[in-house]
Amino acid sequence: MHVFHLVERVLARSHTLSPLSPGGILRYEIAPLPVPAIGPRGGELIRRGAQCVILHFDNPTLTALSADEPDVRRLTWQLTRLCGQDLEVLARLARQGVIPDGIQAIWAETLVYQALRRYGFATRFAMPSLRTPFARLFMLAMLAIHGRPRHLAKGGRALDHLRLGEAWISIEALMERFPAPDSRARELG
Repeated sequence: MHVFHLVERVLARSHTLSPLSPGGILRYEIAPLPVPAIGPRGGELIRRGAQCVILHFDNPTLTALSADEPDVRRLTWQLTRLCGQDLEVLARLARQGVIPDGIQAIWAETLVYQALRRYGFATRFAMPSLRTPFARLFMLAMLAIHGRPRHLAKGGRALDHLRLGEAWISIEALMERFPAPDSRARELG
């Protein structure tokens, strides 16, 4: 496990990751899309190499939250709430122009990709490639290091059954999903 922790540190140094909010669970970077192509709902096809927002989990924050909350159900709801807050911040950053023009999509690769459907993301299994098994193994190791694998194994759902997947959404769809506070007030008023 020490090797994976070292790999995590090396990867963190080779990427410029920005936190979305203090105490949040998501970080992001602007980088080339590493998969062949994605088609955001209501948007045009985005090909490998196009600049996009790539989401990353903040593993140390997840570890701290996991250690502070012994009840798995409460932890799950807390993480769901924090993820929504982080995505709302990302939508605000896009509206403010912090996300450069021309970037059309937000993309993530994770073992818990299906959870992002709740926020309007499209999902699929990760496209098979030479790196896919290594990325999955790395993420499983991160769960073992930072998470609570014994809880994931309850109910017959073991870590070895978690598949690597992708989730993506267009910038426009994210901003529609998380509208500006003043536009929400106008809709209600």
